[in-house]
This record gives sequence, structure tokens and C-alpha cells, in this order.
Amino acid sequence: MWIIFTLSSSLSKFWNASPTDFLMLSAVMQVLLTILLGWLMLIPHQAWGHDLAFATRLRSRHVAMAHVDWVMLALVQFAAAYAMSLKSPSQAFIVSRCLVFNGWIAPTVYLAKAWGINGFRLDGKRGMDTLIGLAGLMGIVTFTYGWAMIVGAWWL
Repeated sequence: MWIIFTLSSSLSKFWNASPTDFLMLSAVMQVLLTILLGWLMLIPHQAWGHDLAFATRLRSRHVAMAHVDWVMLALVQFAAAYAMSLKSPSQAFIVSRCLVFNGWIAPTVYLAKAWGINGFRLDGKRGMDTLIGLAGLMGIVTFTYGWAMIVGAWWL
């Protein structure tokens, strides 16, 4: 019970953090995730790791692309936090949440592709393809909105 309360309290602090703190915390968590994913990606290259069931998936270039995408989007969140600390857009709370949403959702399209779910095809024929694709599309829209608001704060 204590663990649930502590986790709930921590998540509440995270969600209610200032926009720049929210972006920084998310970016740090993304970097930590990519470090763990990088360690997992080493498993198929070990002598004992070839025969594991998920080894072929971890060897996939799609997992590598998700790994790099999470690193890049973490750097983008660091940059957004810095830009917003200097000149904050009018909807800074929403902007930070939009950028964090994209930072976590966008790489999952690549990760899902390693498991045979093609989120890049939005033809509506396969449910999971469409669901992952729409999530990725929402990520692109929120990313564009977030950066448009930041650029608008600087030039308008």
C-alpha cells in the first residue's frame, strides 16, 4: 500500500511540474529508457543470446531506429525546455505535454514494426496497424503544435 501511495505521489508531482521541469524529467527518463534498450539490444550479439525467442526482434533495424528516435526526441525535449526557460509560450503547460506525448509515442511506431505491426500504413485494413499509425500521427500533430507555439513565442 505504501508503494502505491509513494508512486501515486511521485506521478502527481511529475504531472503537476512546471513545463520546463516536465520536459526535463521526461527527457531524462527517455535517456534512461534508451540506455536500457541499448543493453537489451546487445543480448542477441552474445554467444548465449542467439537462441532466445526475442533475439531476432531485438536485432531488427526497427528497434535500432526506435532507440535512436528516443535519444533524438529526448534531446529535442532538452532544447524545448531551454527555449521555454528563456521565453515561454502562452500555453506553456499544454506545449510541454504535447512535446512529451510525441517524445514517447513517435518511437513506438518503429518498435511496433519490429513485431510486425506496420503503423506507417494507414489503410484501415488491420486494426493494430491503424491504431499505432493514428497514435504516431497524433504525435506528429502535437509535436508540430508544440514547436509552432515555441517558435511563435520567439518571433511574434
